[in-house]
Order: sequence, then structure tokens, then C-alpha cells
Amino acid sequence: MFLRFILYLLLLWAVYAAVRGLLGGSRRPRGEAAQDGVDDVMSPCPECGAYFPVSIGVSRRAGGQKLLFCSEECAERHARRGS
Repeated sequence: MFLRFILYLLLLWAVYAAVRGLLGGSRRPRGEAAQDGVDDVMSPCPECGAYFPVSIGVSRRAGGQKLLFCSEECAERHARRGS
């Protein structure tokens, strides 16, 4: 009786693993970046200090440096200050 219970559990687990694999339930390895931008790298805005995903950053050149801002407003405010 106990052996039959174990066999049913193993069969149930095998079906679960097969369905999960077919439906794309696999996990990506640790440290691997997501292609959909969910695990994007965060960067601080030099104007307001807020952290934002670099994929949505606004790039500007100032003083020979490439700066990345969180929004157009911060980029314009930084340009008006002349920093």
C-alpha cells in the first residue's frame, strides 16, 4: 500500500514537471539579465538623485561627459543651470 502511494507521488511529480516544462515555467539562471527589461540596471540621476532603469534614461553630453538623466525635465534643468 505504501509503495503504491510512493509510485503515485512520483507519477504525479513527473506529470507536473512535464507540464511545467511545456508551458515555459523554466527559470533563468541567477545573474542573467532579463530580455524584457524587468531586471534592468538602476542608475542615479545627477540632477535629482532618483534611481531609474538605464534603459529609459535620457542621455546628454555636459562638460565632455555623457550623463544619464531620469527624465527630459531633469536634463533640461541641468542644462539651464550650466553644470
